[in-house]
Amino acid sequence: EHHAARDRCAASDDDDAESTDDEAADLTAPERSRLMETATQQLLAHNYQGAVLSFNRAMALNPEGQELANMLIMRASCYLHLQRFEEALEDGKQATKLDVTTAIAARAFIRIGMAYEGLGRFT
Repeated sequence: EHHAARDRCAASDDDDAESTDDEAADLTAPERSRLMETATQQLLAHNYQGAVLSFNRAMALNPEGQELANMLIMRASCYLHLQRFEEALEDGKQATKLDVTTAIAARAFIRIGMAYEGLGRFT
């Protein structure tokens, strides 16, 4: 019984350590969200260079999965407007490598196609 109690306590400590790691990771979520909102407003206002900078700042806070894919897709859109086709292509390709929904993947492939068209490699 003594060993079982010790094992339960150790398992509880492990759970606490994991939740602490999760909480630490979540500390950047509000800042990423704020930067994403700023970038989106800049994109809608046709301030593409400003939006790229805001997306860069948000991505420096280590988003993952769908959140990162959305940022990449939206930054790719800015790059397309700025005629920075290679960068748009790279962002689109990177977004397709993440575990994303079909809708996000479709948006990424649209950005890839537009970048290829801008580069003259797709007609």
